[in-house]
Amino acid sequence: MAAGRGRRNGGGAGRGRIQDVRWVREFFETGSGRSRGLHVVGEAGVGKTTLLDAVADAEAEAGVRVLRADGVEFEADIPFAGLHQILTPVLDDAERLPAAYRDALLVALGFATGPAPDRLMLVNATLALLRQAAAGASLMLIVDDLPWLDRASAVVLGFVSRRLHGSQVAFLAASRTDLASVFDHGGLEEYALGPLDDDSAHLLLSARDPGMAARVRARVVAESLLNRRLGWRCSYERPPREAGVRRVSVTRRARTPPSGVRTLMRCRAGR
Repeated sequence: MAAGRGRRNGGGAGRGRIQDVRWVREFFETGSGRSRGLHVVGEAGVGKTTLLDAVADAEAEAGVRVLRADGVEFEADIPFAGLHQILTPVLDDAERLPAAYRDALLVALGFATGPAPDRLMLVNATLALLRQAAAGASLMLIVDDLPWLDRASAVVLGFVSRRLHGSQVAFLAASRTDLASVFDHGGLEEYALGPLDDDSAHLLLSARDPGMAARVRARVVAESLLNRRLGWRCSYERPPREAGVRRVSVTRRARTPPSGVRTLMRCRAGR
């Protein structure tokens, strides 16, 4: 399926994560015009990491080499921490690069000392390294939690992600809709990931807890839908077997709910 620029809506009626994974993989397989980069956006807890994990597994099974980085708050102030995560597994290929590129990468990633590399030199070195690493097998770069990626890495990867046309390198990233990043309005195709539809939610609960009674599962799905409409986030926790209950906890995200909506409910197993 080819996709033009702009934002696509995912997770709508009749769609589950299987369809989302298929859409993302087809986006890269068809080339989508000139784009080799895709930015998945969605609310906190909607399933962005799950989607990225599933795509990574499927691509790896297909013979694609996957390089990953995760934005984390405590590394956000360390320059090139994210680039370090992405490039370290393929850094041996830097030996085949021109000396100027190799030195720029080694200094930026902390493997050598010297003057800070010119930013454009580092971008070109990163592109050259990725193309070199993709000579034997296609590469997919996956970055989760983009807003927490250190800015130096985000700038380099943002530049790189828009210059992958004609290469065997793909770029897939995800971020929350309520957190800003340097990738916002950066020209990448966006895929808006929505909540699971009811059928997919039932399947997910069945997979996580096959012993849950159908009526309890239906109630969990219904409560989750209500909580989303009220601006509350719901998470399901499977308790120890001896507890005999299943808990759905709801945390406030936007506004105080009506008094009739409980923030914690316990459902009997129904065995």
